[in-house]
Amino acid sequence: VKPSIIAEYNTSDIASYLFSKRDYLITLHMEDILIDGKTGFTKEDILSRKVLDMTPGFGNVAIRLIESIAYLSFILPYKVKNTFVSEWEDEVTLKKYISDNLLYGIERSPFSLDILQNTMKNRFLLAAKNYKLGNPLIGMSIKDIYSFFDSKNQLSLFDRNPEEIIHEFEKNYKQYFSLSDKIKEDVTLKKDLEITLKKYSERLQNILDIITTTYLYRIVDNKKIQDVVSSLGSDESIWNSISNKEWFITAKEIAKKNGFFHMEIEFPFLLLNKFDFVFVQPDLHYIWEDEIPLIEATKAYVKRGMPYLKDQGKMILILEKPVDELIVELQKSKRYEMALAEGSIILKKRM
Repeated sequence: VKPSIIAEYNTSDIASYLFSKRDYLITLHMEDILIDGKTGFTKEDILSRKVLDMTPGFGNVAIRLIESIAYLSFILPYKVKNTFVSEWEDEVTLKKYISDNLLYGIERSPFSLDILQNTMKNRFLLAAKNYKLGNPLIGMSIKDIYSFFDSKNQLSLFDRNPEEIIHEFEKNYKQYFSLSDKIKEDVTLKKDLEITLKKYSERLQNILDIITTTYLYRIVDNKKIQDVVSSLGSDESIWNSISNKEWFITAKEIAKKNGFFHMEIEFPFLLLNKFDFVFVQPDLHYIWEDEIPLIEATKAYVKRGMPYLKDQGKMILILEKPVDELIVELQKSKRYEMALAEGSIILKKRM
């Protein structure tokens, strides 16, 4: 994204100018997108939104989101008169709150992610803790595991049904998110839950990595996958025995090399909720990358991102100008409604 004026302190602008193959300025009307013409909006409404930045690049969209949400928060009233939240009334703490609670991102390049984090630190005095390294187009959902569980496969005496474990995993996260960091009893309970959640998060990630690997390489057969799934609730000795097998280690190495990113594992709130907005720059490529045709890239982002969007949510495809071939392709969809806006194409689910 080449800005008309490059700010000396803005590493995002500088990096975009040097390392992005595109040569245009993002012209989104971000506040209009976030409000969507609705009336009666409050601070609580705008500050409860969840936003996924699928192609963060060097942070251009993230910066616009933080600035726009902060602006709207300052001009919108509280839901209840005479309410006052000190964290929302100071610019520095408000922007940190927005970054910590509203924004999520997946960046495929370690170099770009480092620049993004540096930009956030210099500009807003914060770390974008929910912006993570990975390929947003390669990953699976936890529910995909169910098809690999063979109900006819006899579990050992001490093994638990994987479906029950996954349901309990979701239930534990629901409880975890409901607990307060300011109540002593809640803090103690959260620490206890964290141990169990960490254990099963790692195991589920391993299973999803192995399953995803099978779509790229023929190194793991269905029988091995079923054995791993059936061992989800096994004790540490059995799990360690499986995870030390050569095919398991190879699958994990492939996952790391290719940046497999499983949304619900990395962003566990998705077990209970979905995003209000998904922002995508489908033609964002770095100078060291091969370009993917725009229509092909857009289809891939839509297919990957839409399942995590609320029914009333919006996917914003950021483009310099509408591309006729892409518009025609999107208009064919029976699942999504399309609207043109300045600098973007907006998709919504058909209801």
